[in-house]
Amino acid sequence: MTTNDPTNAPDTTPDTAHHPSHVWFLLDRSGSMASLFQDVILGLQEFIREQRLADPSARLTLVQFDSEDPHEVIIDGSPLAEIDEAHAVQQFDPRAATPLYDAIAALIGRADKHLANAGEDSDQLVVIFTDGLENASTDCNRTKAFGLIKERRERGWTFAFLGANQDAFAAGEAISIARGSARPWAATSAGTRGAMSGLSAKTSEHLRASRVERRDKRDKFFEDE
Repeated sequence: MTTNDPTNAPDTTPDTAHHPSHVWFLLDRSGSMASLFQDVILGLQEFIREQRLADPSARLTLVQFDSEDPHEVIIDGSPLAEIDEAHAVQQFDPRAATPLYDAIAALIGRADKHLANAGEDSDQLVVIFTDGLENASTDCNRTKAFGLIKERRERGWTFAFLGANQDAFAAGEAISIARGSARPWAATSAGTRGAMSGLSAKTSEHLRASRVERRDKRDKFFEDE
């Protein structure tokens, strides 16, 4: 016997039902990353594998940046189920300087275009992984980067900032990223792999979360409840 009693129906409102997220990964490929080349590659491959397990329907955009190209798109919004992680890291070749602000502005512009066609603010996760401070932007300054991020955080986007060779909390706050969503990492082999591993675990939590949970955690991405 079937029943139409609504009190027994699962809670699948738009905010509590599962919605695939979109991870926008901004990777520093400046010359100072050369000594960490192998660790970045292995860590990123593992990151992609673990997110595929968390939610194969989630999408990934991977962009690497340096002063020769502040917006080199490696993966453009592909479902994790369709990504070959070995192929995804083949173009990582550290060089040149660090136009962090230009790279942030270009990535947000790409994400805005995606949202204009489909998507919800609470489904957007922007990850910034860098080993150095801004030193080469020509189009975007710190004030503009701050405004771009602040506006989107207020709309429900999540930003995660991982910075080495700097005070990552201060550097994150300087561009409007909350302290709870920033983490320092050591620019060593073990430090790089540890940073990627910790990021991967938190990203998996984000992919499995509902929109309500994502909004609640958007300013404390790295904090435990």
